[in-house]
Amino acid sequence: CQPASCSPRTGLCVVEPVVCMDTSQCTIDSCNSATGECEHLLRSCDDSNPCTIDSCSNTANTTDGCVHTPKECTGNLCNTASCDLASGECVLTPISCSRNQTNYCQSSTCDEVAGCLNITRPCLFNELTTDPEHWNDPYPNLWKVDTPTGKKFKEDECFTAVCDLVSQKCMVAKREPWGTECGFAYLEQAQQIAILTSGAIAGVAIAAIVFAALAGFGAKKGYDAWVRMKDE
Repeated sequence: CQPASCSPRTGLCVVEPVVCMDTSQCTIDSCNSATGECEHLLRSCDDSNPCTIDSCSNTANTTDGCVHTPKECTGNLCNTASCDLASGECVLTPISCSRNQTNYCQSSTCDEVAGCLNITRPCLFNELTTDPEHWNDPYPNLWKVDTPTGKKFKEDECFTAVCDLVSQKCMVAKREPWGTECGFAYLEQAQQIAILTSGAIAGVAIAAIVFAALAGFGAKKGYDAWVRMKDE
């Protein structure tokens, strides 16, 4: 890499190093001392950041030609996108659509096309016991406890609940059309009450008959005794 030659002008040996510089700033230029040949190794622009795309450009306005372009992560109206520095993978973070809700019956959701939306809160029947303050339930015994016949009403078949924006409560109503199974359950409950009521009435009637019989039996015995005394 340092060839020597004799200068014809001076007669002295002159050493002239090999110049290996090329016009690209994206190569590392050097002379191989073993072969005396120039070598042009591609420059490494790795910045150890997995969230950048590293490259080299001869037109880059940098000292070494390296360009570090941030990795593009695409989100949407419901998610922000970012690059994870640990893995270099794009991750989505849900956007918070929470509002300062003053109405119990309103909640927020996000639609990837329309963005954040306010919607009517769904009424879930398991909230009857966890949040009874916000429920208007005219049928409390139909699903909380078993009916006298041992059957329990099913809210998804017999009832519906919708949150009312004015009262700010979940309003429970019978589902229309009223299902056959729901009607039978009501009928069986009514029959059970009727049986209990008729049983009580029958009990009173039987007691009256027994009392009358006992009274009559006692009266007859008194009359027979009076007859015997009269004959004597």
